[in-house]
Amino acid sequence: MKKKIVFLMVGIIAIFIILLVANSINNKDNVAENISQTTKGINVSEDESKSKAVDEIIYSPLVDKYTVKSEYDNDDVYLVNDEGQKLAGPYAYIYIDDVTYKDDLCRIISKDSHKIGFINMTGEMVAEPEYIEADKMTNGCAAVRDNVDGMYYYINSKGIRINSEEYMEAYPFVNNMAKVKFKDGTWGIINKSGSKVIDGLDYINNLPSTTTMVSGLKDGKAIILKLDKYDSKFYEIRSFDYTDISEVYYENFVIVKNENQEYGVLDVNSGKSLIDNKYKKIEFTVMPDEHIMGEKISFRCQNVDGTYDIEVKSFGNEVEDYIWDR
Repeated sequence: MKKKIVFLMVGIIAIFIILLVANSINNKDNVAENISQTTKGINVSEDESKSKAVDEIIYSPLVDKYTVKSEYDNDDVYLVNDEGQKLAGPYAYIYIDDVTYKDDLCRIISKDSHKIGFINMTGEMVAEPEYIEADKMTNGCAAVRDNVDGMYYYINSKGIRINSEEYMEAYPFVNNMAKVKFKDGTWGIINKSGSKVIDGLDYINNLPSTTTMVSGLKDGKAIILKLDKYDSKFYEIRSFDYTDISEVYYENFVIVKNENQEYGVLDVNSGKSLIDNKYKKIEFTVMPDEHIMGEKISFRCQNVDGTYDIEVKSFGNEVEDYIWDR
């Protein structure tokens, strides 16, 4: 009986040893296979790293907690998200700096036609690349041109023209209005529906972003226009016998030039001259005064002989340093 037990135990041990050896051999084979696969993986990774070495992130703005960026890949440009997923492309270029908020549109340049189109931040093509010139979209509109000899027109954030009009010159929208030059050579302002706010001007200065006044020229005279908040149209409130006029500064004053190329300063509210037209150039800077509401302005006025006169005026609204010499 004891012999049978011994033989049984020896048999069990022998079987155990055989299984252990077999498992060890199998593990060696698996390890060898894993090493081989890992080596292959390293080779692929090295190749990929060489490919990725040419990638270059050119911009990565923060957009309402949603980050987007454009990325070069062998001369192709893609719109990618934080996870590195390509949302749109390839393009020749992406104007990613157009984007401030996640609903903004971004201009792209097509690789094939080298024309400009617009995409949104999910990569969707909103306006096909068919423009040879296109401004950044502001207030939901952009001025575009589709051929060299053509005129400008506006499209909205859906890629649709806002009207059938075309313009010799078209500027970005500011406070839902834009400065334009019409086909007849006159200047004016339009709103986002394409309707004229004012027209028939010889020239108009850039639209202000913080005031309700704008200046320009009409029938050879300098004029001041004021926005009526009720009907959203500009109306002429003052006219002066000057050949040129600066923009309105803080609804207080303008710098004007006469036919003799002499500069002066006007109060836009009273229409009175603050500084006579006798200077070659006028600059102004702010002088804080704790005894008045607003600021004192120091005007540095250059005489014809190169010397300077300093004239100080007080205004109720805040202003900042500026130099105007056109």
